[in-house]
Amino acid sequence: MEAYVPTRRGSSASLAAVPGEALAVASPGRRASLSGINQNISVAELKAQFPLTPVQELKRTLRKSELFRGMTKSATTDEALAAIVRNGKGAMPMFWGFQDAAQISDSGVNSMKAFKALGETTGIIEPVLILADLHAEHNQIPADMAKTYYAAAREKADELKIKTVTLSEIYAKLGVTTDDIADLGKTLIQGPKGDAPDIPRLDGDYMGKLKQQAKSLCNRYPDVFKSVLEGKKTNKEKDAFFSEKGLHYAQYRAGEEEILRRLPEFFGHEGVLPTHVGDPASSEKIGVKGLFIKAMDKDNKVTINIPWGHEEAKPKTTAKEHAASGSSAPVKKTKPLNAKQLATKAAKEERARLAREQHEARLQAQDQPDASIETA
Repeated sequence: MEAYVPTRRGSSASLAAVPGEALAVASPGRRASLSGINQNISVAELKAQFPLTPVQELKRTLRKSELFRGMTKSATTDEALAAIVRNGKGAMPMFWGFQDAAQISDSGVNSMKAFKALGETTGIIEPVLILADLHAEHNQIPADMAKTYYAAAREKADELKIKTVTLSEIYAKLGVTTDDIADLGKTLIQGPKGDAPDIPRLDGDYMGKLKQQAKSLCNRYPDVFKSVLEGKKTNKEKDAFFSEKGLHYAQYRAGEEEILRRLPEFFGHEGVLPTHVGDPASSEKIGVKGLFIKAMDKDNKVTINIPWGHEEAKPKTTAKEHAASGSSAPVKKTKPLNAKQLATKAAKEERARLAREQHEARLQAQDQPDASIETA
């Protein structure tokens, strides 16, 4: 007799036919329950005989959301999910970053609404926004700007009936200082190889992204970083500074994540599932664990980009548009490229094409289950 049994998750087929005798040898403990399965059994009937556990049902609910991007396979994540099911309630705290604006953008509002809806679909997990005031302070964001923005974020969250808490409130209750975070993060990132298997290894590609973030931040706030932008005379000096600041970002975030493992202590129960808008694969490199979700853009469509950019900014007007509008703005004239310039341009475009292909491949890889990330 042949019996149909589920194969392991991630295989090309959801069901596989195996001889009953082989099944008995492979799974002696389940022989009685499996041996009677009809080979023509439907998937619905099979699910009825072998139902998912409550934790598996909760995972499936989260994976079915259009926001779902990934979930780390870790003991802490599994323990949090189990506690949520066991207690019939839980918290889903998510960092809310800074935007230099006096009000929340359309994409930000849409993301808040989608985040709230995600919690409601589970029926037992309450969404919580962590207003990352200390994170903004660490990034040297002017205090008055951060205060104005987070006041607006809290007001909008209150309007949508989403619970909020500031990072400073969390650290105060846990008795943690920003120096504690920096010191811990430095240990996690720069610890000697071999001392601990979970010390992240930051590759060149990821460090390049962090360095670019540092450079972007300095250019966005020239008054704050004036001494850096003007004091570094050569590109080599500036590059070294951005590399150092990028590493500092990684250290701080790693330490921050380690401290946030104490969130159950803050919330008063174990059912706390940290949630992040970001890339699971990159975040794993600095030890960030939990649920990873997408955001919503200004048109209320899902996006992998963090929603705190400047999407509402007025688009740049081209020289052609200036001319058509009768504007007195000068039209920039361009000279034909010579052979060397054409070759350089072609090489640059080829590098950009390869970079896009690699990026798309990484995104596709994130949609495949592996040893550390569970994806849809």
